[in-house]
Parts: sequence; C-alpha cells; structure tokens
Amino acid sequence: LRELRCRAFDPYEAFSVGEMPGIGMQMGKLLTGEDRHELDMLFSFDHLETPGHTRFDAYRYDLNYLKQYYTEWMEGYGNRCWMSLFYENHDNPRMISKVNEDPRFRFAIGKLLGMIQFTLGAVNVSFTEISQIRDVESRNLYEEFCREMSEEAAFDKILAGTRDHARAMMDWQEAEEQKYDRDSIYYFYKKLIALRKKYPALVYGDIRITNRSAKNLFTWFRELDGEVFYIECNLSEAPLKRPPRPEGFGGVLSNYKKPGKQMQPYEACLYRKTEVSGRGCCKEQRPSGLLHKSRSEKYK
Repeated sequence: LRELRCRAFDPYEAFSVGEMPGIGMQMGKLLTGEDRHELDMLFSFDHLETPGHTRFDAYRYDLNYLKQYYTEWMEGYGNRCWMSLFYENHDNPRMISKVNEDPRFRFAIGKLLGMIQFTLGAVNVSFTEISQIRDVESRNLYEEFCREMSEEAAFDKILAGTRDHARAMMDWQEAEEQKYDRDSIYYFYKKLIALRKKYPALVYGDIRITNRSAKNLFTWFRELDGEVFYIECNLSEAPLKRPPRPEGFGGVLSNYKKPGKQMQPYEACLYRKTEVSGRGCCKEQRPSGLLHKSRSEKYK
C-alpha cells in the first residue's frame, strides 16, 4: 500500500479509500494514519446493521446504535485519521426505510440523517414479486429460503435486504418536484452544503459529544477558531423533551419549521454561537476522529 501510494497516488495528489469490513478500529488506524502513508480513508460496514442482525432481516434500525458507533469512532480513531461517515451503498437497502417505513416520517428522517452527516435521501422500492428482482444474490437466496419456508416468507426476507433497493432507477419525477418545494430534502441538503462551505468548523472542528447516556438523544458541539456550533437530534418517532440549549446559541437550520419545548419525531436542529467569549465549548477534550491540520488543508 505504501509503494502504491508513493508511485501511483501521491504524484497526482490522488485520494485513496479501501473497502475493509470487520477490521476494527486499531487496524483502521494502521491503514489510514497520516504518518503511515498508506490509505487516506477506509469504509467500515459495521454500522450498517445493528448487532445481531443481517441485511436480510426485517427489523427497524435503532439509531441509538449509530450514535454509539459514531461516538466510539470519533473519540477513539484519533486526529490523524479521516473517518468515512455513510449509511448505505449499492449493496445495501436505503437507511430511511430501515429506520422507519412509515411515509409520515420519510422527509424528517432524510433530513435527520443529513444533519448527522451527508447521505442519500432515497427510500426502498416497493417490489411485489420475485420476478421484479434482478439481483443475482437475492434470487439465489430466494431459492434457498423456499426450501425452508413458504414463498411468501422467503420473499419477505429478500425484500428486507435485496441490493435492488439501492440499484433501482432514481425517481426523476420526484427529484424534479423537490426542486420546487423549499421544504424538500433537496433544499435541506443544499443548505447543509452551503453551511459546510461557509463554516470550516462543520468540517474540521473539534468535537464533543454530550448527553451520552440519554436514549434517543444525540447532541454534540463543533468548534474551530472560535466558531462554535451545537447540534441536537431526536433519534426516535416519539416526541422527546428538549435538552437545555447552551446560552448564546441561535438557530440556523432545522427539519421542522417551529421547534418547540418538545423535540418532534426525528427532529434535527443546528445552532450557532452568536455570543463570542474567550472560552470554547470543546476545550476540555483534545480533537478526536478529525483531520490533522496539514491533511485538512490538502483535501479542502
């Protein structure tokens, strides 16, 4: 890997990433550490299913596990490694549908996931019979399952995990409609992108997780050069008591129009510190899970 990077990647300032499921955090550090001169980033797939589940299990994904997973990696990975944050790819069903298939929550969840970190905003396809499935893996598994259970039960298992959910054609008509809806996921992501470009703290800032033990609540600070942000997310479909907001922070972006005393289902809010003081919000903890300065400048 070192030779490959030296001879093929570095001369062109190329970026490298490896698909490496199951290697663990310590091996990840060895493969992607800035001083190792091997890979720039790795894709770990440990968070795509909650413990005890596989891709072909029909279940609701508990976002509290995602909170735990990201917290462990952001605090343990180190500030000389770049962590990849993603929810889905061409081999996995859409995360929105895994969290909650109820269409009432589709847009809130899509924006919530975007607030945590960038991801796609699509949902699973409504397949009705095995003949509509083109994924070879799924069709072969369907034949195996049919030997052990009814065709209906076998199809339900296939429906939970088929790769065709991620490989179906995009609904271009719906995508076009979202361009004319200022409350759409499309515009929410445009705002997130604009904020990340405007405020480097949202990309390279130090991070501090708060409310660690609170179920269904995910909150953290981001800070860089005196610019401070606070993010709060409700990870469930049930209303949640809103935690006390830090003083001096004003609202910047939310997936609900009027945030109230209670957090609504899958609500996600971003606040920016408007009162500047000499003390930051993240000083008690060294930067973790973030890029070293020289590396962040390289990939800006």
